[in-house]
Formats: sequence, structure tokens, C-alpha cells
Amino acid sequence: MTDAPDATPDGAATPTGVVTSAAAPDRPRPRRIVVVLTAFLTLVGLGVFVAPFAFPIHPPVVQGIRSTVAFSPDGAAGGRDIARISLRMNEPGSLTVSVVDPSDRGGAVRKVVSDGHAGTGKRAIQWDGTDTNGKFVGDGRYIVNIKARADKKSWSGNQRSWNSNRSIIVDTTPPKVARVAVQSSIALGGKGACQVQATTAEAGTLTIDAIAAPGTGTPVATRSPAPAGKNATVKWSWDGTAKGTPVPAGLYVIHASLADRLGNAMQTTSTCWVAHGGGAVVPAAPKRGETVRVRLTGTDGKPLPATTPVTLSLAERNGALGGSTLDVVGESIGGVARGPLGQVKLVMPRKRGLDGLWLVATTSTQRVIIPLRP
Repeated sequence: MTDAPDATPDGAATPTGVVTSAAAPDRPRPRRIVVVLTAFLTLVGLGVFVAPFAFPIHPPVVQGIRSTVAFSPDGAAGGRDIARISLRMNEPGSLTVSVVDPSDRGGAVRKVVSDGHAGTGKRAIQWDGTDTNGKFVGDGRYIVNIKARADKKSWSGNQRSWNSNRSIIVDTTPPKVARVAVQSSIALGGKGACQVQATTAEAGTLTIDAIAAPGTGTPVATRSPAPAGKNATVKWSWDGTAKGTPVPAGLYVIHASLADRLGNAMQTTSTCWVAHGGGAVVPAAPKRGETVRVRLTGTDGKPLPATTPVTLSLAERNGALGGSTLDVVGESIGGVARGPLGQVKLVMPRKRGLDGLWLVATTSTQRVIIPLRP
């Protein structure tokens, strides 16, 4: 008896020797992806941790550079006359700091440190503004070239080096004072002592001093230093006192000094006569051989009593007040007259021109000089 072939679910016969499979198609396995990704991230993290030890990254050989921006090598006392360069060496090595004049095709002006060896830590270097011959360089911009080379080589065997530049301005030119005008208050009725007016050509700090002639001592009065802009006009009225006490009558030198932030200063000299009052000759335009008398006023502009003792004399008129002449009142000429202000008289010379003479009137507190001609 022959068996009948098996039937498929559809009722179709299945060929003998053929095996069929009902397995589903391949799909991604989430678990495998997670494992691979975790392994990859682990290797990356390990590399980041190990790399600095295997291939160390060194900080720069030099850090923290600071330098003077501008200075005046031959500046006045108290000015900025030294250029300073500071830096920090992160490790020992050679250090070279040189100053270069860029206008001279990079020619070296002076090496401050020449291939010196520096240890770890801060370094302070100074330049006094001189060249290789010890002479002061001219005004302008100079380049400070800083080079360093570490003693220890990198992991690759290379000699690690570092360099940088800084710019420094040399400025020895003082700001200019355009004009200084000084007027002595010796006219009849004049109050105060000296009226000063200074005009600046450039900005700076302006100081005005009054010093007894010849102007080399300590100032008896000062207009405190104050900023003054370009083309500014500054006025100072000095009453002829020092700390509230009248100074001795006579010639005083007025110094107007304009300084910049580097200590460069320009000083202009003028003169002022402190009379502690005013005066006038009577008649106003005397002639040769004529007898004259004077009228005097105090610092308040009021006439002095006629009984005030006074001495009258004539002196050479060597220059005008307000200039730089220190011997404005020269040698005495002719005689001297003494007596009460309301009575004393003086005779003018007969053989000498009066335009070159002062009439000098002196009391216990005053010394008024009056020109016989304007």
C-alpha cells in the first residue's frame, strides 16, 4: 500500500527532500549597540586621562608680561625716567631682552639682558633709555623684544622657545607755555601785588610760584598745581603775602611751569615788584630840574597820611617789570630826600634824561617804584 504525500495547509503537496523555514528576517540588536558604544566612550575617556601623562602639555615659558608704555629718560626729578619690564618664567631657561629701533631697520639699540639664564619666578628688567654707547636715544617708539628658551625639552624632543614684543615710547619734549604776562600793582590805587596770566600751548599741569629775587630760593607763594588744557588761560592774583603775612617789599621772580605726566616740564620766568601799595609822582610828567613830590596809597587803595615818614630817591631803570631782568632797579642816582609824606620833595636831575629813571619811595612797610616816564 503506497502512502499518500503530505499536504500543505493549502492542500498543496510538498516536494520530497525540500525543507522550508519560517524564521523572521534579521533585525538590529539594541543590546549589542549599547555595548559597543559604551566601550568606545570608555576608550575615549581613558585616552583623555592618560594623554597628558604620556604627552604632557607645558604652559608657555613666559607669562604675565607688563611694560612701561611711555617714559622720559632724562626727565625731571619725580618724573618717569626708567622703563620697566616685568614677566614670570614658568620654568628655568635662557632669557634675552633687547631694545630695537624700528626706524633703523630693526637695528639693536641696547640689549638689557643678553642670553642670560633665568630661574622660575618673576623677573624685573629696566631700561634707562640709553643705547649701546651709553647715550640717550631720541624721542620716538622703540620695540622691546623678549625671547626665552626652556631648559627642558618637550615630549617630542624639540627645544621649546617663546618670544613676544612690547612697544615703549620715549618722550623728553616738555609741553609748551605760549605766553606769561605779569603785572605789578604799583599804580596809584592798585590793590594786591602781582597779577599773573599764563596761556598754555599744550595740555599739562600748571604751577605758578613766587620767589624772592634772584628766584633760586624757596617759593613764598604758590598757585597749587592744576590741570590746564590746550590753549587754556590761567589767572593768578597774588596779594604779596606768605601764609597771611606780608612779604618784604621788592622784586620777586614768577615761575610758571607746565609739566606732563612723564615729568617733562617747561618753565617761563618773569618778574613782579611787590610794593604793598601804589604811588604817583606830582606833577605826572616832571621836567629836568623840577621839584616833585609823591602820593602814596596802601594795599587798600586809600591815601597814606601826610605825616607818614618817607624816603625819596632816584635809581637806574634797567628794564621793565614783567620781563626776565632781575636788576630792574639799578644804582641810585642823585640825592635822597626824607621827611613827612606831605612835605618831602625831590629835585630832578638837570643834565640827565628822566625816561631811564625810577623814583623810589620807601616807608616802613612799602617800597614803591614809579617810572618818571611811561
